[in-house]
Amino acid sequence: MIYKHATIIPLIGGMPIAQQLTFNKPPEFVLSYSAFGANDSHYIHWLNEINKYNIPYIVLDEENINPHLNKHVDVICATPPCAGLSSFSVSSSAENKTNDWMYISAKQILEEYRPKVFWGENAPRLFTVKGKPVADELIKIGKENGYSFMMYGTQSRLHGNPQIRPRTFFFFFEGDQVPIFPFIRKEQEMVESILSKGISSDDLMNISINKANPEDDPWVKAAMYFEEVETLFELYNKIPNTTNLIIHAVNKAETFDRLSDYFESHGLDRHVKKTRHMEKKVSENKGYWAHGVTLVKNEIPSLIGAMPFSFIAIDEKTQKSKYLTLRDALRLMKMPEDFILKHENPVSCSNHICQNVPVLTAKDMSDQILNYLNRDLELVTATEVKISNISKTILVNGKPYRQNSSTFSLF
Repeated sequence: MIYKHATIIPLIGGMPIAQQLTFNKPPEFVLSYSAFGANDSHYIHWLNEINKYNIPYIVLDEENINPHLNKHVDVICATPPCAGLSSFSVSSSAENKTNDWMYISAKQILEEYRPKVFWGENAPRLFTVKGKPVADELIKIGKENGYSFMMYGTQSRLHGNPQIRPRTFFFFFEGDQVPIFPFIRKEQEMVESILSKGISSDDLMNISINKANPEDDPWVKAAMYFEEVETLFELYNKIPNTTNLIIHAVNKAETFDRLSDYFESHGLDRHVKKTRHMEKKVSENKGYWAHGVTLVKNEIPSLIGAMPFSFIAIDEKTQKSKYLTLRDALRLMKMPEDFILKHENPVSCSNHICQNVPVLTAKDMSDQILNYLNRDLELVTATEVKISNISKTILVNGKPYRQNSSTFSLF
């Protein structure tokens, strides 16, 4: 059977591109709000300028919807911003106004479009006690419109991506029947296999996000000095996994005095001051801010914030180090090779890549939606289902659930 799909708040496009791969056709329409125009622009450019699909893009708070628009689609996906519940946001809370975009988009879709499935992605806290007020509000919106609710907590590493990237997917299913999605474990692709791929010289995304030479960074030099190596390639061979080189330098120096003396001997007064501030924080039994230069190996944490600017990759063949290019970052998100950031200064939009969903992670979810539509999944009668792909547990209406099928897990 052929199903129709659409998207709301697509942002850079990881979710709808995944959905497009599952249903083997582009969306019927794209809905959004003016607040997300800058992020959406890259996806719309890929959709309509690069691929010539000519898909309607409707900004709901600016335009009157074409009365001839066919609202009847089977599935609609959304990528509402996650800063309201993100652990990396200092204002993160269930009361954060950013969460309103989940409510606004859910109400509009469930009331006016009524797809068989409406689904989206948000921060891992949505799955936890801290996110319960938000989940409860979503459940309420679903109930008011005749939909049941499901959350699926997972990490992109479990879907084969080199990012750990814990996230929560949420789903509204028309009626009171909720499918039981399988646990997913796929062989993980290592970050080196992605970052070692060649990039054509005429690729518009062949632009370094950080123009500097990694080995010139004072924290990198300090890490190499205290590790007693002369190159980043030697340091790369000594570390077991992705390593923050600020923390590594602190640990290898053993004392803040030694680290401060090193920076002082190189005339790096700002770094001396930073080191003393770190020492003060530790003496107060507090942590210190150490987001920055990071040498990547095997897998990485979530590609967020300053990470695209500060990640350092090693080419094992040439033994050379580099900061990520825009194409590298897009590949880590499994975006199409013909995808570009549509901006006169695309590096300024590098954080838009982070505000995204890795395509193949989202595709695992949209593939299960297709299985649900084809009636290939076990169903339960429920208001709320919580599936943790991390701990491999299922709660149906708050109670543990056991599957009858021995073929439940995917390994």
